[in-house]
Amino acid sequence: LKLDILIELRYLHDDLNLSIVLVGTPSLDQVLHTDDQISQRFLPKHEYYPIKYRDLSKILRIWQEKIISLPKDSNLTGQSAMKIICKVTSIKSGNFSIRLIDMFLREAAILSLIKGLDHIDLETLKDVAEEYHC
Repeated sequence: LKLDILIELRYLHDDLNLSIVLVGTPSLDQVLHTDDQISQRFLPKHEYYPIKYRDLSKILRIWQEKIISLPKDSNLTGQSAMKIICKVTSIKSGNFSIRLIDMFLREAAILSLIKGLDHIDLETLKDVAEEYHC
């Protein structure tokens, strides 16, 4: 992101009254703070931290109940499902990416609905995992 682009974003924000959401790496903060006018318009971001294995089951239960919310229990915390989910969403040192968990489970839910299912079955998890080259 260059300063001239940031100035254009400031224009969109101020003159057109548009909300702007910037997504990027931690270095984005450094770029935003090169100009006081810009840094005041783009407040600190929300950072996603890696999920530890001990918390994964809890996260999966929450996603299943509150986010995916299919009619029937998908048993995402079962041993077979967990093995697939761990393989797809694993990042460094035994942690898991909440963004990958979210994308993976949403895609699995959508594919399940397309298949006419009322839950995410293991076959669907495997199909989506293949898209992630796992």
